[in-house]
Amino acid sequence: MRYKHILVGKPINLDELRPVPKEHSLTPRQIAQRERDAELRRAINEASAAAESQAIPISLKDGQKMATMRAAMTRLIKETGSTVHMGVRGETIYLSRGPIPGGRGRWGRPPS
Repeated sequence: MRYKHILVGKPINLDELRPVPKEHSLTPRQIAQRERDAELRRAINEASAAAESQAIPISLKDGQKMATMRAAMTRLIKETGSTVHMGVRGETIYLSRGPIPGGRGRWGRPPS
């Protein structure tokens, strides 16, 4: 059959019409976040394996911000379901299986 105004082709499978998902490369910020998260997960694992009376210190390198590290550490501890405690003293984060003394909160004061 001939068409005057259009051109009709052969039938095709609908699977051929599905869009192919594009692969996006990660941004430098995403790459840095993944690398940092991997290092923090290793530190959490070390603290989980250490004695309850010991703490693992994590010092910040140049260019790192304490607020960012604390937020990332808190997020990863929740994600992993770990029972590791985190404490911050100056520019150092401490991870321990046992409660970290000092600071604000119920562990810093003797029971009354």
